[in-house]
Formats: sequence, structure tokens, C-alpha cells
Amino acid sequence: MRFYFRLAKENIKKNRRLFIPQVLTNAGLLAMCYIILSLALDQRIARTRGGSVLPFFMQIGLIVVGILTFALTFYINSFLMKQRKSEFGLYNVLGMEKRHIGRVLFFESAISTFMSLVLSAVFGVVFYKLSTLILCRIVNIETILGFDFTSLFSLIPLAIVFIGLSLLTYIVNRISIARMKPVELMATKHTGEKEPKIKIVCLILGLITIGIGYYLALSARNPLEAVQDFFIAVPLVVIGTYFLFISLTITVLKILKKRDNFYYSPKHMVSLSGLLYRMKQNAVGLASITILATCVIVMLSTTISLYAGIDNKLKSTFKEDVMVSTLFVDRDEEGVGSGRFSHTPIELSKLSDIAKKTAASHNVEIKNLSAFNNIGTFLVYEDSKFTIQPFIVNSEKLLHSAYFNIISGETYERLTGETLNLSKDEIALCDLSIVNKHVHDSEFTLLDNTYKVKTRINSFPITNDMTSVTEGYGIVVSDKDVYNHFVEQISSASGLQEQGSIAFSVVGGEAEYRKIEDDLINNTLNYTSSVIEGEENKATSISTAVENYWDMKQGLNESLGSLLFLGIILSVVFLFATVLIIYYKQISEGYEDRNNYQILKKVGLTNKEVKRSIRSQILIVFFLPLIIAGIHVLVAFPVLTKLLSILFLASKTLFLLCTVGAVAVFALVYAAIYVCTSNTYYKIVN
Repeated sequence: MRFYFRLAKENIKKNRRLFIPQVLTNAGLLAMCYIILSLALDQRIARTRGGSVLPFFMQIGLIVVGILTFALTFYINSFLMKQRKSEFGLYNVLGMEKRHIGRVLFFESAISTFMSLVLSAVFGVVFYKLSTLILCRIVNIETILGFDFTSLFSLIPLAIVFIGLSLLTYIVNRISIARMKPVELMATKHTGEKEPKIKIVCLILGLITIGIGYYLALSARNPLEAVQDFFIAVPLVVIGTYFLFISLTITVLKILKKRDNFYYSPKHMVSLSGLLYRMKQNAVGLASITILATCVIVMLSTTISLYAGIDNKLKSTFKEDVMVSTLFVDRDEEGVGSGRFSHTPIELSKLSDIAKKTAASHNVEIKNLSAFNNIGTFLVYEDSKFTIQPFIVNSEKLLHSAYFNIISGETYERLTGETLNLSKDEIALCDLSIVNKHVHDSEFTLLDNTYKVKTRINSFPITNDMTSVTEGYGIVVSDKDVYNHFVEQISSASGLQEQGSIAFSVVGGEAEYRKIEDDLINNTLNYTSSVIEGEENKATSISTAVENYWDMKQGLNESLGSLLFLGIILSVVFLFATVLIIYYKQISEGYEDRNNYQILKKVGLTNKEVKRSIRSQILIVFFLPLIIAGIHVLVAFPVLTKLLSILFLASKTLFLLCTVGAVAVFALVYAAIYVCTSNTYYKIVN
């Protein structure tokens, strides 16, 4: 056994150009899995204010990284076996039996697996602490002192799984070698590719699948429709990308080959021929790089834009620091909420007095106190007008619904200090959503009345998060009479939400608010409960909410910060995969092209012409995936905008800037990868 162990060790040294990337990649992926799993299992983070949703996001990340680790392990293994089967064939010819070769393979696998585990433990321990510091910074929680550097509950299961995966690849290799003859083993590496044929079926399927995927991405009208279309479009585009790389690239190269003026020149002939003959095996790798590049750009742009837009979203949602809202709802005979508006009165002046007295009792100063009523309701667009649809459960109806936030002119003037001077048949309109289709209409038919849009206002004094999932409009009607008319028309139907609310800011910020928070909530609940108990109609319930700017900010930091952290981790992992695929592709092509270029030099091709040909070939292969990935991102931008509106996207402009920035950063990293791997290719060829 010592002989086989020494032989395996020498093989790894001689083939270090192949084994070192494998060991480093496995170690990096395992370290990422260790970090993600440790964060998911760490109860101290979960119990920290701002860390409760982190385990959920980490579980998603662990699944994605696990799948990618499995795929890359077999990809690396297939490449290594192709490069080394001729070596094993030589061993067989010189007298070693296949069972002896199997022992060498076993020790090679054992050594590389051990090195990967050791390095992954080192990487994981070193970067876990750094990851926790970055995470606490992003999520805006206090740094937990005394983080453990090692977690056996994370390390041991991952080591067992990876050892099992290594054994599985060894079994596959052992079976593969056992089924091949010595001559076949020696010829595997040098088996050339025949000139590929144009695959019409793949070309048609690729155009159809990508066409449908692009159409779904571009035609989604609102977030609800975008959700269902997005998860259909993504697999179609992925499948179409592979089909088109397999077929369309070969078609284009054959067309260029038929152009004599283009093909028969030292600059293009060698590179075009090389691309054409190896495109059959390159297509899948290039398509994989395209998909990985698209994933990196999309993950970075979406997570960064969501996190960067937290403050803007909060400013638009909270005009003041604190909002106290009450909503009365009818109940049926069984006590279940019907969703219908109840006319149970509540005195907003009482809520205002509660806020003032509670603040005064704690020597806290409040300002900008205001009280108001507003209607929040869904209306469905049918026959050129918005109508009531009780209990909107039909998906098609829901896709054509819009959320309306309606206030009177008096309320608008009290909240903003501006007078709109509206007539009975006029309204002021505010765009509350990034997906509105009717924002430029000159008139709105709401229920049975048509109103002219007299003016458009940039900011609505009352906000509602329902506009994140559908169209949303803020409507200001002329006076209280028109407002009450809406109440009368809609009060008998499900979907009306008329709220009585007060809003105010706290001088001194969060620290001062925390002094009055508990008493404010209790006093408000006591008052609203007493109103219900005093009513003759016992079939009424009340929903009371006390919301504040700081809790909302912490909640968004928690969820969107965790999402950003996960996006960064997955982007790094996908970059691992991209670099690995490119590196092994360059090595493989370098060994295949070395003899060809040596022959070309002997027949008269100069070193300058050889380098020009190599550069032309590498540039095409390298940057084609980046261009296609850019097109994918461009087409996906509209549907991503609608999807992100559900997750509190602040603005399209912010998302656009983040997308452009992500593309630029990835292009720079990609160019650096090109320089490093192309140098390896040049060395092998020369």
C-alpha cells in the first residue's frame, strides 16, 4: 500500500496545475457551507433583536451552495479524468492491473479530500468571525462578543457529507476505468472533435424558449402577475441559453467560414477553425458561465438596491415618527371578521389626548400631532371604470385590481397646509406605486361617478404598504360630503378599510419614545376596548396598531440586511464556480491546441500571428457569455422592478444605478479573470 500511496502523492505533485484548483475550490465551497450553517444554527444571533430572520435566509443559502458544490465536484472530476485517462492507460500497458490503478485513484482522492477538509476548516474558522462582524454591521445589531471560532455541530456533518461525495466520485471513476480498454484510455485525451453540424431542432427550441421567457418578463403588468411569470420565465431562459449556445454559435461560425474574404486570412482562419471544432464541447461551459454571470449581477443589484433604499422607503412611509391607527370590523354570527366596515364611532380627539397625556406623564415632548380618517380599498378595473368586487379571490380579478387611498380635501389641507380648491367632480391624484398603468389618465371613473383629474400631487400625506403588491393611487376628493359618499357606496362590500389615525413625532428621537411606548399602547387599547364595550352592537371588533419609525427600520434592516448578506455570499460562491469553469476550460484547450500551434509555427506562421490568433479566439469565447448575460439582465429589469416593489423597492432609479454598478464591477472582475487564465493558456501553448 505504501507504493500506491507514494505514487498517488507523486501524481498530485506532477499534476499540481490540475489538483491545486480542485483543492482550493472544494475548500472554499466547504468553508462557505460551514459559515452559512454556523450562522443558521447560532441561537445567540437568532435571539438578538434584528437577527430573527437570519436562520431562514441562511437555510436557503445552504441549499443553493450545497447544490452548486455537488455539481462542481462532478464537473472537476470529469475534467481531471479526461486529462489523466491516458496516464492510467500507460500504467495498464506497463503491467499495472486496473485494480492497482484503482488503489492509486483511491489514495489520490483521499489525499485531495484530506487537504480540502483541512483548508476548509482553516478558511471557515478565519472567515467566520469576519462574516459575523460584517453581518452585524449590515443588519445593524450589536456585535456579539465571544463568538465561537469553531462549531463541531457544523464542521462534522459537512465533513461526513463531503467524504461521502468524494467516495461517490471515486466509485464513478473506478467504474469508468474498469469499462475501458488500455488503448481507449490512452487515446481519450487526444480524441479530436469532428466538425459539428448545425442542430436545427436545438436552434428552434432555443429561440422558442428564450422568446417565451423574454415575453413573460416584458409583459408582466403588476407584481402579482410578475411573481407567477418570473418563475416560469427563468427556467425557460436557462434552457434556451444552453440550446442557443449549442446551436446558434455553431451556425454563426459556419456562416463566417463561408465568407472567403473573412475566413481566409491569418488573423481569422486559425481562431475560427479552432472555435468551430471545439464549440461542441465549449457550448455547455459557456452557457453555464452566462447563467452564473447573470445570477451574480441580479443578486448583487437586487439586494444592494433594496438595502440602500431603506431610508427612502421609511421616509415615504412615515411622515412622522409614530402612527396610531384604529380599524373597526363587523363580525358575523360566528364571530368571524367579515371584512366589512363598521360605523362604530371613535373620537380621534380622544386618541390625540391620550398621546399628549402619556407624553406629558413621562416629561416627553411630542410635535406635529395630527388626526385624520382615510379609506383604503381595492377596486377592480372593468369596462373602463373601477368598480367594487366583494371578496376578491379570483386571480384574474386580482391582477386587474388597484388599491385606492382616499381622503377629503379638508384632511389634505390639515395635514399639508395646502389648499387644492377642488370641485365636486374633481380629484387630485398621486402616484403611489411604480407599476401604475392609469397614472396619466385625465379622468377616473370610480364606482358610478366620473372625476376629472385637476391636479397631480407628488407626495401623499398618508401611505399604505398595499401599494407594494399592486397598482396604487392616492385620491383627494373635494370635501367631506364626497368622501362620505364613497363610504356609503362601499360600506356594504368587503374590502373597505376606513381608518381613524393620529400621527406625531417625538422630540429627542427613539430614546424618548421608548419611555412612553408601553403606556401609549396600553392606554390606546384600553380606550378602544371601552368603545366596543359601550356599543349596543356586540358584533363589532377593533384592530389597533401603534407603529413607529425605529421598529420599522430595524425590521427592514433585519430582513433586507440578511438578504444582502446572503446575496454577497452566493455571489462569491458563483464567482468561484465561474473562475473554476473558465480555468479548467483554458487548461483543457491549451493542451489540445499546443501541438496544433507548434505545427503552424513550423509551416511559417510567425509568433506575432500566433498570438493574434490566440487573442482573437480567447476574446470571443471569454466575452460572449458576458454580453449574453447583459442582455438577460436588461430584459429581466422590468419584471425584477415589479417583484422588488413587493420587497419595498424605493425607486426604479436606485435599482437601475445598482444594476449598472453590478454589471461594471462584474465586468472588471471578469476581465481580471481573463488576464490570469489567458496567461496560463499562453504558457501551455508555448
